[in-house]
Amino acid sequence: MLATRTARWTALTVLTSLLLVVAFWFLLIGPRRAEAAEVAEQTTAIRDRNQALELQIAQLKSQFATLPQKKQELAAIQAQMPAELAMPTLIKSLDTLAGASSVTLAKVTPGEPQALGAAAGAAATGTGTAGAASGGASATGATPAAAASPVTAIPLAVSVEGGYFQTVSFLKRLQTEAPRLFLINDLTVTQGEGSEAETVTLSISAKVFGLATGATTGGSSTGGSGTGGNTSTGTGANSGAAS
Repeated sequence: MLATRTARWTALTVLTSLLLVVAFWFLLIGPRRAEAAEVAEQTTAIRDRNQALELQIAQLKSQFATLPQKKQELAAIQAQMPAELAMPTLIKSLDTLAGASSVTLAKVTPGEPQALGAAAGAAATGTGTAGAASGGASATGATPAAAASPVTAIPLAVSVEGGYFQTVSFLKRLQTEAPRLFLINDLTVTQGEGSEAETVTLSISAKVFGLATGATTGGSSTGGSGTGGNTSTGTGANSGAAS
């Protein structure tokens, strides 16, 4: 009887010890291990974030080193595409190029400024409307309008008179020495008649560009003043152009 009672107490003691170990594991050791694993994951995430920040800082330092060069490039672009049309300045620069080439600046006619991409957007909108009308469906929302471009294109017609080689020189200077960005679309050379047979007229169809910040053209002018869609005639410096 005594042995049986001792065995029971021994078994009960062992079972209690096992229950205490299991409870200790689930109540103390288990949560601590989970917390340790979570802390390890957070440490890894912070380390990765720090490495990414160090890479970004290195890139910013590299970009900052080239900042003066970027500023110079931006200033050059702003000089070629100013925020305003500035027709007086434009005509003056053309007159200077004409004088250096020994030709006469006969005419400068600017057109209406237009944002780049506006014509394509309008054409696409018109096509969508026409297609919807022919199909009997509504065109609302069918073709989204093109986003407004920050660059404005101003059509420009320029005419100079002089000798053939002098007009060629002017054309070259216009492409290489003009302070504004010029895009030549078309040009025509017309030879004079009679006593002016050695004189040619070079007619240039081009575009100049500017930043779209409400650039407008003013009233009529002659020999270096602003023009809004009207013809301006260069005079003064080039009246004695060589034929």
